[in-house]
Amino acid sequence: DFKVSMLEVYNEAVKDLLVVDADGPGASLEVRVGKGARGAPTVYVEGLVECEVRSLEEVEQLIEMGVTNRHVGSNNFNEHSSRSHLVFTVKIMAVNRTTG
Repeated sequence: DFKVSMLEVYNEAVKDLLVVDADGPGASLEVRVGKGARGAPTVYVEGLVECEVRSLEEVEQLIEMGVTNRHVGSNNFNEHSSRSHLVFTVKIMAVNRTTG
């Protein structure tokens, strides 16, 4: 299984770029620290949507949607510069066929 998520950090707010309402990306999400599968600390974004993908085309469509939802502002150096940070995550889940 492959899952992707896409978020931006803009003005200290974390937004899910794959969930959009009529006014643009939804409410700011919270970054949390929890326990991972093996008990070690892990960082995650509460409420971030992970979309299951089955093809490269689906990944490309989601990237395009996320980029469209980003905040973009201009500055003196680049007319189309983004003042946000984008994080695109791919999760790959595999099962050992021998041990299950």
